[in-house]
Parts: sequence; C-alpha cells; structure tokens
Amino acid sequence: MSTTIRIALIFFTFLTFFIFLHFIRKFKLNIKYSILWILIALLLVFLGIFPELFIIISYKIGFLSTVNMIYLIIIFILICIVFYLTINLSSLEEKLKIAIFEIALMKKELEENKRKD
Repeated sequence: MSTTIRIALIFFTFLTFFIFLHFIRKFKLNIKYSILWILIALLLVFLGIFPELFIIISYKIGFLSTVNMIYLIIIFILICIVFYLTINLSSLEEKLKIAIFEIALMKKELEENKRKD
C-alpha cells in the first residue's frame, strides 16, 4: 500500500470519526448505533498504520490477495449491521403496535366517560 493511500485512508477515517462524534453530540445519532461504526473506523486506521499485518494475516489464512480478505470482512460486518438493524426494527414495530392498542383503549375509555357525563 503506497504512502499516499495510507495517509488518505487515515485522514478520511479520522474525518468520518469526527463526523460521527458531531452527530452524537447533536443527538442525531444514538451511541449504541455508532459504536460499531466507530470500531470500523478504528479498524481502518489500524489498517492504514499497519498494512503489513493484514497482508501477513491474509496469507496465513489462505487468501491469495489481501483485498479479498478485506472485502470479506467488510461484507461480514455489513451483514451483521443489517441483521442488528432488522432486530431493532422488529422490536420497534412491536412497541409501536402495543402503543397503538393502548392509545385506542384510552380513546375508547375517554369517549365512554364523555357519554356518561
């Protein structure tokens, strides 16, 4: 990996990291969702600083190209993120359904109370 690419990778990773921190401070991004992205950013900084380590690991595992290993890791991480977000979405849908039922019951009770008065 050339020095220019390493410097660009580290620079843009830190830029992304500070953008995440900005969104966390402005309460537009929940911390539990940003932790994984911050860990990915740290992994990219590590990759930019020590690219030889990834080359050695990829060849020890059996990859012919380091890029293939990095692509596999990125695809695995993205699949995990999608799965995690799907679980959260299902949970939120269930909570929304319960909230709608509760609101409907409260509305019905209010209408019944108004009729009695």
